[in-house]
Amino acid sequence: MTLNPYETDEIVSQYDLVLATNLIDRLRQPQRFLQDITPMIRSGGLLLLSSPYT
Repeated sequence: MTLNPYETDEIVSQYDLVLATNLIDRLRQPQRFLQDITPMIRSGGLLLLSSPYT
């Protein structure tokens, strides 16, 4: 199941790990992505970001 935070009004789950590769540099509003994904990560969970330009 893929959950798109921009297509739902309700967060149905929280995740231990969110992996976002080659994504952050392609977004028009990267700060919004980070704000929106934060509540979807459990306390102690990880957000792993990678970008070819970092």
